[in-house]
Amino acid sequence: MALAKEIERSGLQLNDIRLVETLQPYTHIWIQPLELRLAARKIVGHMEGLRTAYHGKEIERPAFVSEHHPVSYGHYPSINEKITPKDCIAIDLGATNTVIMRRSQTAQPDFILLDSISKRFGDTYSIPTLLSANANSIGMEAMGKSPITDIKKMLMDGNPKSKEYMESYIRMLYRHLKKAITAGRFLFFSSSIADMLYLTVPVGFQNYRKTMKEIAENIFKGVKIEFIEEPLAAAIGYQVAEERDKIVVLIDFGGCTHNTMILRLNIDEIHVIAKPDRAKTLGGHDIDIWLAEYLSKKIGISDKESTLYDKLILKAEEIKIALSEYKIAPFEWNGLEVCKVSRDDLEDILAKHDFYKIIDRAISYTIRKAEKIGIRKDMIETVLLTGGSSQIPSFKEKIDHIFPKLREQNAVYDHSPLSAVVRGAALYGTRNVIIDRHIGMAYAVRYTTKNKDVPHSYKLIFESGESLPLEKTFKLAPARTLGIQNEIYLELFEVPESMVTRRWVMESGVEFIKQEIKQTKDIELKGFNIVTLSFKEPVNEDVYITFCVNEKGHLTIRYGKENIELETGIRLR
Repeated sequence: MALAKEIERSGLQLNDIRLVETLQPYTHIWIQPLELRLAARKIVGHMEGLRTAYHGKEIERPAFVSEHHPVSYGHYPSINEKITPKDCIAIDLGATNTVIMRRSQTAQPDFILLDSISKRFGDTYSIPTLLSANANSIGMEAMGKSPITDIKKMLMDGNPKSKEYMESYIRMLYRHLKKAITAGRFLFFSSSIADMLYLTVPVGFQNYRKTMKEIAENIFKGVKIEFIEEPLAAAIGYQVAEERDKIVVLIDFGGCTHNTMILRLNIDEIHVIAKPDRAKTLGGHDIDIWLAEYLSKKIGISDKESTLYDKLILKAEEIKIALSEYKIAPFEWNGLEVCKVSRDDLEDILAKHDFYKIIDRAISYTIRKAEKIGIRKDMIETVLLTGGSSQIPSFKEKIDHIFPKLREQNAVYDHSPLSAVVRGAALYGTRNVIIDRHIGMAYAVRYTTKNKDVPHSYKLIFESGESLPLEKTFKLAPARTLGIQNEIYLELFEVPESMVTRRWVMESGVEFIKQEIKQTKDIELKGFNIVTLSFKEPVNEDVYITFCVNEKGHLTIRYGKENIELETGIRLR
């Protein structure tokens, strides 16, 4: 009896399914003693359960070893040749303002003036990104009519009503454009509104881009539509390119997003070197809210859901804009001056919300990504600032602090904060754009946890936005879930954006964003590719695997002591 218990205890810890054949005869009814027969049955049942849960080719959790980008500055991929459209419209749809320009053939872009819904800032004409659904109006016509604000951010955040609001806004904008065109103001247009429509979008946020594509194609019928990332458009729009190659950093700080992008450009070509995988959702509207919280204490408003608080946020925006020009701005409420707000007050509010740390992190992270492919910070020759929020004095001072030598050389440009993006979008078709060499999605491999309740989990191998070409090496061990292994399965899954989370980590004194899979109790990724790694002998030790992705996204794997090279036939998106 004691022997049977010991056999049962030991057997339930084993996972070599070859033991099933050995133990099967001891499960028959005639085997005595009973305790031995029951022990054999439990062990066989345990083994059969393992065979149901596992296929026997699993791996344990991979451990990252190293990363290498086999490319250096001066090595460029193929060029995406552009066909310059005869007539085009460019729309920079911002969180706060929408700016529209048109270009006819080789002429310079010019603003399209829609007087009833537009306003003017200096030499820029813009349309407030406001929608009054009840009054069936947008822009200036929607002011004072309980307009819906933050339409762009709502769509980026996946708000259920956002598509309806955005479609209404774009449809009314289209009507104003068409009316202006058919009135004969822009006679160069053909029967359709234009040959090409360029729409700017934030970096990342694929669902936003997908929804905007559906909306635009439904409304701008007969017009070819192309999307351009906002910082890329701004880099073109500043028109600082020369005949020689120049490395520039574009810092875009608008109403709801912050972007940093490093580019190589000349008068003919533009190449994205490094960028975040998605824009940081931080913008001028966030600052308006922070400032409104400060002002609310001055007048005793605490209900953030009230219409008065919406009015207070608009007042905060006015003060923020005024402080870009003046050191002190009055805060007036109900016709009376409550107090004065200084730049120091605003800077204290920004510091309280870690604003400067966030900006520093974002820029340093993009520089770190560029360094991986040989572009050092000291190679950057120009800084370009765009977006209305980039005019905040302390923001510009922060940029000066990060790039002191370029400030001394007057190589920090901020003269086109509102028009650079839309101008660049209108000029986009006149440039050869070098194909953007970045992974568009995150990818993970599945590994076993050896937990009977949750037998599998996932490890990110590639983060979305990583530069190509790329080689990543991991150390992994066979899980031996069903005994010895002569083969290993690498089960590669696409990870949807909704399941990716981001956090800041410190490594070798440098902070950077690390992507991880959101851990949920019942996590289960759908759709995958299996890559089989075969070995001549049973795998009894750790194996080093190098994932090699070329500039077109094709995946090759090198593995084992023999450095076997395996073409997978997989192309990463």
